[in-house]
Amino acid sequence: MSRDNAYVLDILLMAKDAIEFTKGVDKDNFLSDRKSHLSPKRMDAFG
Repeated sequence: MSRDNAYVLDILLMAKDAIEFTKGVDKDNFLSDRKSHLSPKRMDAFG
């Protein structure tokens, strides 16, 4: 696998995790739950 493909795969896997971690979470719970709050931010490391 090329380095570019691995990079894109990492981004897609992080996006999938962010969606899974935040599924069914309302805004107040999202902001107060560290796991939910940090999961989308982790993608910033890639983008």
